[in-house]
Amino acid sequence: MKKQLTALLLSSAIALSFTAAFTAEQAHAAANATIVSGVNLRTQPSTSSKTIGILKAGETVELLAKANNYWYQVKDAQGRTGYVSSNSKYIKLLSPGSSSVGSSSNSGTNPGTSGSGNGSGSTTGGSH
Repeated sequence: MKKQLTALLLSSAIALSFTAAFTAEQAHAAANATIVSGVNLRTQPSTSSKTIGILKAGETVELLAKANNYWYQVKDAQGRTGYVSSNSKYIKLLSPGSSSVGSSSNSGTNPGTSGSGNGSGSTTGGSH
């Protein structure tokens, strides 16, 4: 009897964890943003990573995740997934669900040269 109860509780806990994970993914998928100024779409959250393409002002992207305080992982209209600077001069959060992704808290500060920020490193077209 104890084993059956333990198995039931364990299976319920597992089922609930999958439901919670799915709900969190849905919340992220509902978040959208618009590109404010031309910005590079990159393979990794670093100015030293390869550029996939350039997103132009006015384009809408789907926010997938907040990589760190300086980068968002996004998906563009062509289905390309990559990283863009979270600096408000490049991207603006649109949808109410965007609070689940978070907003940038960097106020123009240079994140350093560790390759994890949006510093003034060499980029195509002068954008991050």
